[in-house]
Amino acid sequence: MIKDMDYYRSFDLESAGQKIQQLGSDRGNHDVFGDAIQSLLIAAKERYVEDTEIRHVLGKPDRIKKNHRGEVWEYDWSDTYGPIHYTSTTPIQIMNGACAGLADEE
Repeated sequence: MIKDMDYYRSFDLESAGQKIQQLGSDRGNHDVFGDAIQSLLIAAKERYVEDTEIRHVLGKPDRIKKNHRGEVWEYDWSDTYGPIHYTSTTPIQIMNGACAGLADEE
C-alpha cells in the first residue's frame, strides 16, 4: 500500500486511537502509531487539531517539555531499517491548546 497524502487524510483516527489504547506501552512498535502521528500532523496543517484530540488518539505523551512557544509533547516510536532496529521521537508542538506541527529543535 502506498501511504500518500490521500492515505493520511482518510486515515481513521478514531479506530487508530482505539487500537493504540489496546497496545498500551507497546504502541511505539506498531505502524498504526506512526500512521496516526503522521495523519494528525497533516490534519493540523489543514484544520484546528486540539491537544485533546492528540491525547485521545495517541495517548499520553512520553514526555512533555516547555519551550518558548508552549509545550512539546514527545512521542517515542521504533522501526527497522534493514537489519538495524532504532528508536526515535516525534516532538509535537502544542500552542494555546492546539497542535502547531513539529516542534523546532532547540
